[in-house]
Amino acid sequence: MQAGNPGCQLYLFIGADQFAAFRQWHKWKEILEIAIICIADRAQSTLAQTLFDAYAPHNHRFFTLKLPLMPVSATQVHRLMASGADTAEEVAKLVPEPVARYISLHQLYGPVNFFTLLKQSIA
Repeated sequence: MQAGNPGCQLYLFIGADQFAAFRQWHKWKEILEIAIICIADRAQSTLAQTLFDAYAPHNHRFFTLKLPLMPVSATQVHRLMASGADTAEEVAKLVPEPVARYISLHQLYGPVNFFTLLKQSIA
């Protein structure tokens, strides 16, 4: 991705649940080198300072997003899509209807998505 867009900054948006497990991701250090990690907190979560302390040399690569707390996670949407719910109407039960349409239209939780492209760019 960066080869086709030199000089562009890549941003990765994740929930607090994924941030808590970030060190378990494949090639997480390489992801930190190429992307700014933007973290959206969840309604049932509070980002503990100790999570950020674990990344002390890389703290400048993380930003906490000041957004309204959402009770749903991308993981829940992914599970719904994996269960065969591939229509915008079904996904709209969890997210706003325009978001559900976008997910369905662009097949974000299909075989090729942002995470697939990100993995390819650091492989």
